[in-house]
Amino acid sequence: MSYVEISQKEFEYVLSHLGRSGYTWKKIEQDGAKENIYMVSINGINVKVFSSIVNGVSRDVGSDAVRVVGWDIQTDRPVTSSEMRVNRTDNWAFNLRERIDKVISKMVNIEKCKICGGTLLEMKGKYGKFKGCLNYKSHDKVEKKVNKLTEKDIAYYRDWE
Repeated sequence: MSYVEISQKEFEYVLSHLGRSGYTWKKIEQDGAKENIYMVSINGINVKVFSSIVNGVSRDVGSDAVRVVGWDIQTDRPVTSSEMRVNRTDNWAFNLRERIDKVISKMVNIEKCKICGGTLLEMKGKYGKFKGCLNYKSHDKVEKKVNKLTEKDIAYYRDWE
């Protein structure tokens, strides 16, 4: 397996070609980040791509894998990720697209919270597994603002807490 150098320009060129399939992307500035981070979106679904590119070129072999993570932008938290990282091999661009598509397909089936629109995930509590909203801490504020929720909706979510 031969490793190739990836420049920031080349990486962004590959991301730009995702646009032909309806994807959009932008570089994210994140305090303390040791690599370039990109947000890739389609139909309201967001994926963060951690590029391993530093100062315009990819890191040394061994610390160079690209990671693809499904992202909840409302809570700024990870939701799901690809099973495999993208290594800097000759077919890295194809593998990156494949990983992005796979994470996006996982996120299509993720339920959204009726109260705040946040992501519902399976969680573990002291009474076992349940579906919970990543943004549950804001529910009291949302409930006061939104009068359109029925008592049945509110009771449904309170049973989870």
